[in-house]
Formats: sequence, C-alpha cells, structure tokens
Amino acid sequence: MNIILFEPQEIPQPLSKQDPRAVHILDILRRSPGEPFDVGQINGLRGKAQIASVSENHLTLQFTWDTDVPAPEPVTLIAGLCRPQSCRRILREAATLGVARMLFPRTERGESTYADSSLWTTDEYVRQVRTGVEQAFTTQIPTVEVGMDLAN
Repeated sequence: MNIILFEPQEIPQPLSKQDPRAVHILDILRRSPGEPFDVGQINGLRGKAQIASVSENHLTLQFTWDTDVPAPEPVTLIAGLCRPQSCRRILREAATLGVARMLFPRTERGESTYADSSLWTTDEYVRQVRTGVEQAFTTQIPTVEVGMDLAN
C-alpha cells in the first residue's frame, strides 16, 4: 500500500485496530503518534495523516489535505469474462496502470457462469480495484461494468 484510502464519511471516525488499514499503519509502516503517512479520499484529495491517539480498540487520526489528484486518462479496458482468478489480476493491474473504466462483457465463447462468481456478486472486485489504486498512489477509482452485451 503506497497510500491509505478512506471514504469521506470515514475521515472523522476512529479507525478500528482490526481494520486492515490500521494493521498496515501500525505493523507495516510502524507509525507512532505524530509520525506522518500518505492518505487519500476516494475520488478526492491526497494528503498526510498522523496518529493522534491509540486506544485499546481504535486509532484516532488527524488529516491534512493538500493535493488534488488529476483525473485518470480516458482509457477504457475491455476484457471478455475469464476465470475469476485471472479477472482479479486484471482488475488490480489495470487500476494500478490508471485505467479509468473497465468492461467485462459476456462473450459468445466465454463461460457464462463466470459472471456469477463471488468475485462479481460480492464486493470482492471493488477490493481488487482498490488494492491497485492504493499501489498506484492515486485516489481515483475506475468504473467497472460486468456482464453487458457489447452488441448493443
């Protein structure tokens, strides 16, 4: 993770120590109160945060926002639905590369049940995209569409 992302409504809230972001801040970055690290608002500003306080169950963070993130280039990736394991990799890597939109249409030769996998029926695909965005040090989340018919 090169940047830790937050939804705007999460910013004023304490961060649970069980949250993967808190684990990353404490165990990977090894930040103590007062030490800065990079943060971003989903589809918004970038900046710095520091731990204000640590309790038994939560971290309280202080944020300083300073950098607007440019919109991604208007690149659309179209990839036929493939095995979920392959789609996970495509989602992460395309997000890291700055793709603005990803389309995963059903195709005549593709396996139609791939669109019904847990990757697409849960929020797992969102987590994969978010991982790529965090790695790219940006805040812009690409649009992802699944199962459409490109003939229309």
